[in-house]
Amino acid sequence: MAPVKFDDLAKTAKDVLCEDYQVKGTNFKAKMKTHFEGVNSVLGRSGVAEGATITTAIDFDFAGQCATPAKLTWKFPKPLGLPGLAFDKLEVDKAGKMKLEAALDMAKYDVKGLKLECKSDLKSVESTVLGFSYTGIAKALAKGELNAVNPGKYSAEASYSVCSGITVAVKSTSESPLNVGAQYINGPMFFAALGKDSFKVFNLHGYYKAKDDLKLACHYNLGGKEDGVFSAGLAYNVCAGTLFKGKLTGKGSSNLAVGTSVKKEMAKGFNVTAGSSVPIDGKDWTWGMQFSIE
Repeated sequence: MAPVKFDDLAKTAKDVLCEDYQVKGTNFKAKMKTHFEGVNSVLGRSGVAEGATITTAIDFDFAGQCATPAKLTWKFPKPLGLPGLAFDKLEVDKAGKMKLEAALDMAKYDVKGLKLECKSDLKSVESTVLGFSYTGIAKALAKGELNAVNPGKYSAEASYSVCSGITVAVKSTSESPLNVGAQYINGPMFFAALGKDSFKVFNLHGYYKAKDDLKLACHYNLGGKEDGVFSAGLAYNVCAGTLFKGKLTGKGSSNLAVGTSVKKEMAKGFNVTAGSSVPIDGKDWTWGMQFSIE
């Protein structure tokens, strides 16, 4: 199995600290799988169960009128009927902005481990980004992206699983030429350290699985605009179908706030998440709720 991408080195801790927190606004999300494949379905050649996935996100404004769908996202495994070609994301938001992410798996053409990728807003050539990912070398991952019009805008990274539990990675972009990171997993413990902007900024993440139903996580930023920003939290499965999350965030000794969230599975595939963010000084308290169907 290939190691994780550079930006996912700290994902285990980030999921505890960031996922399933709806602390502002109310929205509804629905994810529906279909048998529509794209061109094959239009031409009557469909017959494979793997079809498009449609995700709808709607934001509600109770002070005014209910908003129109905030975002529509499609995922087409076989949009044009070509082997290996998939639209990983075709997205339209309420402002009319579009996003396309497509990939061609070259394993279908006897080049194992290589995927060619393309990203675009479907409005301008300047937005087009061409890229690749390669996992043909054991325990290694290489990725690269280049703007089709401006080669000076680029992203390149590589990660490698040094041994069991240890992964190292390096990334370079036009905005930040040198970024390095490491991930260490040992049983219930997880650590990740990232050095960014040529070692001017450091992000530290920790995670501990205390029990099957209790996970702890923390993170700290050192240097840069977010110097001193930290968070510490937990995720606790209170009972089957009920998840409680809580965290303390701040910057140094200021801007301290407590965030809470409860995610309840009302029925199979239907979840309700309610959360709040309460500053320690008592000002600007916010709350939110999300309804999701999958």
